Amino acid sequence: GGGGVGGGGGGAWDTEVRHHGANAWGVQALREDSFDVPYRCLLPREVEGLVMGAGRSISVEHPFLLRCMAHTMVVGQAAGTAAAVAGQQAVSPGQVAVAAVQEELRRQGVVV
Repeated sequence: GGGGVGGGGGGAWDTEVRHHGANAWGVQALREDSFDVPYRCLLPREVEGLVMGAGRSISVEHPFLLRCMAHTMVVGQAAGTAAAVAGQQAVSPGQVAVAAVQEELRRQGVVV
């Protein structure tokens, strides 16, 4: 909810989620609960026009939340999507409509 761009597993891996399709890379097991990553975490304070897409390079108080590859992949997908939406809207990433990013992420199958 809120201004987050994507959810991730809470840290435990007890519910199996299978990725289907020709390009599926395997199985990722996540808990049902999740946490939001606020969009502002992906935006550097002093650099306009940049979105931080590597999960471990974004600004968080508890970096252990992004130690799992599934979390870093979701952050990277959200950052890339935000950059694409910013380009489509002809605005800088800091001015992008977060709702548009969330809508595109949902279209891609991400739980937001």
